Parts: sequence; structure tokens; C-alpha cells
Amino acid sequence: MRIVRLATLCLALSVIALALPGEDEKDQKKAVVDAMQRCYRSLSSRDFLALRECFWPQAIITTYWKRTLKSKAPEVYVQYLEEFIVNASRSFGQFSQFSQISRSQQVMVYDNMAQVWSVYEMKFTTKDGKSMTWRGIDMFHFMRHEGQWRIVALTYTKESPDLPLLDANPPR
Repeated sequence: MRIVRLATLCLALSVIALALPGEDEKDQKKAVVDAMQRCYRSLSSRDFLALRECFWPQAIITTYWKRTLKSKAPEVYVQYLEEFIVNASRSFGQFSQFSQISRSQQVMVYDNMAQVWSVYEMKFTTKDGKSMTWRGIDMFHFMRHEGQWRIVALTYTKESPDLPLLDANPPR
């Protein structure tokens, strides 16, 4: 009988030990999503000081787009965070309202690294009253240092008519 109790106790302790890393991973995923949501809130409120705090210094932001109206084809455009903030503050001046949210996300965490694929939805109203909605994919790369998750790289693209995001789930 003693052996059965001891075996049961050992089994229970091993289950608890196995459950703890899963809980930690769940907590870390939540912390990463919270950091991403803070980034979206900062961008939506046009609080570029708060947005800057979401990123590590020298973070890069990359997209694939036509840089000017005269461009014949889209191109890969890589910019450091500071350049992105200058460009965003300039272009956001065209809007009387602006918001960006994550409709869904997939999160992977390993030790001090995390990646999030987020289906975003951007809504804005121009100063002349025209409203538009865009969707696309944001791919965040986070690093954790001293307990703080911040973005080291963000790659984004607008939804393609050829690849609609009807179910608002990132590609797998």
C-alpha cells in the first residue's frame, strides 16, 4: 500500500512539474500579445512616443509596396523605426480618424524570442470624410530582455485580392 501511495505521489509531482512549463508558456504568449496590443493602441492614438517604447532601438520595419504614385511596381521597403515614425506621423496627418487592431493572431514563443502573425484591420477616415478599411498581415519578431518583450522587427503587407483573409486567420 505504501508503494502505491508513493507511486501516486511521484506521478502527481511529475504531472505538476510538466504542467508548470505549459503555464509559463501560456503566460509568456499572453505577455507577447499584450505587448503587440500596446503597439496597436499606440499607433491608433498616434502616440509615437509610446509606439517607440514598443520597439527595441534600431528595430526595422519592412513592407512590400509602391513607394510613390509614379512607381511601376511594388518593391521591398526596409526602414528603421525612426524613419517609420517620421513617415507615419506625416501620412497620418491626412486622416481625421485612424485605428488599427489585431483581429486574430498566432503566437510562437521560445525562451526569449517570440513571433506573432497577426491579421490586422485598419480603419481610417480622410479629412474630406471618406472612410476606408484595409486588412493585412503583420509579422512581429519580439525579443525579451529583463522581463520586457519589445519588437526587433515588423514585416507587414496589405491583404491581396488574390489571397483574401476571409476567415481573418493568418496563413499556416
